[in-house]
Order: sequence, then structure tokens, then C-alpha cells
Amino acid sequence: MVNEENSEPTQTLNKGIKPSPPAVEMGEIYPKEAMKPGTYVRVNRLSRLGLIDDAFYGALDEDENRIIIYTIVLLPVNARDRYNTPEEMSYALTNEYEYEVTGFLMIKPVDMEKLNDSLSGRQ
Repeated sequence: MVNEENSEPTQTLNKGIKPSPPAVEMGEIYPKEAMKPGTYVRVNRLSRLGLIDDAFYGALDEDENRIIIYTIVLLPVNARDRYNTPEEMSYALTNEYEYEVTGFLMIKPVDMEKLNDSLSGRQ
């Protein structure tokens, strides 16, 4: 995008987040600082409960540290009322920055393989 007034590109990235370093090789190990797969988390942006399915490194923050991005399985909203949207009534996937989730570390993580088998009807 170009700003018409001064012909300079407008800033489209969030302030303080630098572009990602060159891509890492496929099969990079799970980030050691990340919460374990199956950990219950609250996705603050969506106010929904979910489970961590995967984690990977994203862009660099202001301190030159890689930001962890989580892939999260959102759980259906259990309250049965007429105001629930179809999105709240089903499972969904989302990617969220580590700063946008709150982990419930005092609860034992779910075995994601068993959950996947159960949801796919293999169990």
C-alpha cells in the first residue's frame, strides 16, 4: 500500500514485530519453550476454550526472540441456548500467538491422538 500524501509505503505489520527470519527446514522440532500438545488453553481473542494441537516459531519480537504460534482446536461451547452461533457449536482450528492464549497448566493435557481417533470414529 502507498500513502498518497507522501508516497511512502504504509506500515502493515504490528509495531514491535519484525518479519520472520528465513524459513527453517521442514520437520523442525517442537519449540522447547512451548506448552505441550493437549494442554487446555483459553483463546483470549475469541473467549473460547481449546486444546493445543501444534506449535511452531513465527516472527521475531522486539527482543529478537522468536514468537511461538500455537495451532489450537477450539472446543464447542457447551451452553445450549438460542444465542449460540453455529461457529460456537462446532470444533474449529485457529492459529494464535503465544501472547494471546492463557494455558491451564494445572490440568493434565489431553492425549491428542486418542481425541483425534475418537472424533474421526476410529475408536
